[in-house]
Amino acid sequence: MRVRKYFLLILAALGLTAVVLGLIWFLRPGDPADALFSRWNLSRPERAKTLYAVQTEDRWFGEGEAWVVLRLDTGPSEAGWHWDYALQADGEPAQAMRESVEEIAGHLSVPEEYRLDWSEEMFWCALRRDDGGSLFLLWRPEQSWLYLADSIF
Repeated sequence: MRVRKYFLLILAALGLTAVVLGLIWFLRPGDPADALFSRWNLSRPERAKTLYAVQTEDRWFGEGEAWVVLRLDTGPSEAGWHWDYALQADGEPAQAMRESVEEIAGHLSVPEEYRLDWSEEMFWCALRRDDGGSLFLLWRPEQSWLYLADSIF
C-alpha cells in the first residue's frame, strides 16, 4: 500500500512537471523577427540568421517599435520587395527615412554595432500602413545584413 502511494505521488509530480514545462515552452516569447514579418505579411528570407532583435515591452495590440538585424546568405530581392537605391544619406527622401530610423534605434537603445553606417552603400524600402505603421528595410550588400526598423502607433 505504501509503495503504491509513493508511486502515485511520483507519477503526479512527473505529470505536473510535464504540464509546467509545456506551458513554459508554449508561452515563451518568439523571435521578434518572425513576429515582425508576420505583422507586415512579408516572407522571411530563407536561412536568415537573427543577429540582434529588440522591441518595446508594451506592445498593446501590436503597437510599439522593433529593431531587427538579420544576416542573409543571399540578397533579399528574392522575397519580391521593391528596393530604392540610396546613393546619399543626405538626399530626399533618404533624409526623412534616416531620421525616422535613427529615432527608432534611439528609443530602443540599439548598440552602435547594430546601427546603420549611413556612409556606406545600401538599398532600402519603406512600407506604410493605414493605421500609421511604418517599416523600414535597409540592406547593406557588403555586409549581407538586413536591418528592419518597425514603428506602429
